[in-house]
Amino acid sequence: MKKNYFLAATVGGALIGATLSMLHKDTRQTQLAAVKRAFGGAGTQLSAVKQDPKGRFEELRALYTDNQETIHNLIDDVKDLAESLRK
Repeated sequence: MKKNYFLAATVGGALIGATLSMLHKDTRQTQLAAVKRAFGGAGTQLSAVKQDPKGRFEELRALYTDNQETIHNLIDDVKDLAESLRK
C-alpha cells in the first residue's frame, strides 16, 4: 500500500496551523464564542427534556398539529418532484 505523503503533510500542516492560531488570544476567544453559539442551545434543550419530558412532548405535538397542513403540502410536493424526476 502506497503512502500518500502529500495528504499526510497537508493534514499535519493544518493541525499545526490550527494549534498555533489558537495561541493567539483574540482568535481563541472568537473561536470559543463561535463554538458556544453553535452548541450552546443543545444543553439547554436537553435539560428542558430531562426536567419535563411530558411537557416537552406536548409542546412538540402542538407544534406539529399547528403545522400539519404545511407538512402534508411539503410531502405532496416532494412526491410530485420525485415522480417528475423519474420520468
